[in-house]
Amino acid sequence: MNPRVPSLFFAVAFAALLAQAQNPAPTIESLASDLAALTARVAKLEGQIVAADLVGTYALRGIQVELSGGSSTQVSSYVYLGTAVLAADGTATLTGTESGNTLLFGSSSSVSPFMGSGGGTFTTTWTYADGTVTTLGGALPLAVAAGGRILIGSSANNSDGTNVLLILTRLQ
Repeated sequence: MNPRVPSLFFAVAFAALLAQAQNPAPTIESLASDLAALTARVAKLEGQIVAADLVGTYALRGIQVELSGGSSTQVSSYVYLGTAVLAADGTATLTGTESGNTLLFGSSSSVSPFMGSGGGTFTTTWTYADGTVTTLGGALPLAVAAGGRILIGSSANNSDGTNVLLILTRLQ
């Protein structure tokens, strides 16, 4: 027998024992702690959250379509891009831009860039109850999904021909 084979075997066995000593097997207590943490995370994903779970920064994406009739028949379509920050003190700051196009119908139909408010920063207050985030100032109520990682709002206003879809995704 080659004398190097037994020494190689002992070296591998010694290394395996050292590795096991550095990474001990989980204990009942550590497994119970891991299970409790996992249970809490699943509960949040299933909607068992409070307002504090929603505090953070969200990417804001939206689309709006406006239909106008009468003497100036037009269709406008534009997108919102920005961020929303929900603060622990109940304030919300929305920062973003809007861009799109307007199609004017008439004897000389034309397409031109949408002329809205141009975006900017808007501050309001927010509350959370029964799976919905609401803000003051007439903004859409936002349904809370995926444990607060996604907020979704939509509306169709028959009186002014405006349809809106907003999606906010958690950044941090």
